[in-house]
Amino acid sequence: MIRTTELEAAQKFSPGYFIREQMALRNWSPDDLATTMGITAQQLNEILQDLQPLTPDLAHQLAEVFKTSEPYWINLSNGYHFWKTGK
Repeated sequence: MIRTTELEAAQKFSPGYFIREQMALRNWSPDDLATTMGITAQQLNEILQDLQPLTPDLAHQLAEVFKTSEPYWINLSNGYHFWKTGK
């Protein structure tokens, strides 16, 4: 039996992972989503690769596109980046 002290925390999934998954379910290309959000393909690429935390403005746009809430996106982004940096 494994001791709980030997277990590692579950990996958090990133906003980019969720966005890519949702794009696939909708058969959207990155260009489709970038156009819908009113951002450049380069901006979207940075989000998809999790190179930057989400801003409140991006969280708002994603919430509208995917019918979720802004706090969902901010919490997802913050949780992932804190997990990744070990904090």
